[in-house]
Amino acid sequence: MIRKLTLAGFAVVGLLAIPLNAQADQITLGNNNLGGITVTGTGTLANVTIAAGTGCIASFGCATFQSAVPAELGGYSLGPLSFTAGPEGAGGLYPSIGANTETFSYTGQDGDSLTGTIHWNTIQDNSPNPKLFGSLTILTVSGDAAFTSAFVVSGPQSPIDMTLQSLGMTLDALVSGSHTATVGISSGQVVSNVPLPAALPLFASGLVGLGLLGRRKRKAIAA
Repeated sequence: MIRKLTLAGFAVVGLLAIPLNAQADQITLGNNNLGGITVTGTGTLANVTIAAGTGCIASFGCATFQSAVPAELGGYSLGPLSFTAGPEGAGGLYPSIGANTETFSYTGQDGDSLTGTIHWNTIQDNSPNPKLFGSLTILTVSGDAAFTSAFVVSGPQSPIDMTLQSLGMTLDALVSGSHTATVGISSGQVVSNVPLPAALPLFASGLVGLGLLGRRKRKAIAA
């Protein structure tokens, strides 16, 4: 009996400890109409300037944290940054060069909060709405268990992306023509830095425990 209870205990602990929604947790960034992002072409490179404060506008264009619980409304902000990207490489990617790190913060309506620094890696040019791809290093995080278990200071960097509002042309055309466009953010997301695979050992141990318990039960019935 004691062995059965022990197996059952390990099984329950293994299954309950799994953050099944870990990979799905994300901060979704809504659009804003403040502009504040200027992209200037130089013939081969793109100079990008992001003004401080680009982010949520009151109740419009805010961010939501999406997980197993209903999405919560919140706000996000970006620090000032100027960086250069290019020349264009394979897949229409413009790698960032030079200084390319800025601050990021998110605050949910229920008190969840996160701060960090974004390192922009590339700009993808496949439409008049180029997308910035980077990684977020989390510096501080606080809030309820669902939020703090999804975004942790000691975890790996969180993937982040932002899609710019229409440039009126592709980035290729803007760069080659040395044009300048001022835009804002149309959408984006920050993905949880706690990957689902990290929970697989717990999941496996839970399944093994339940399997052994069921096997012993079947043997007892047969006997």
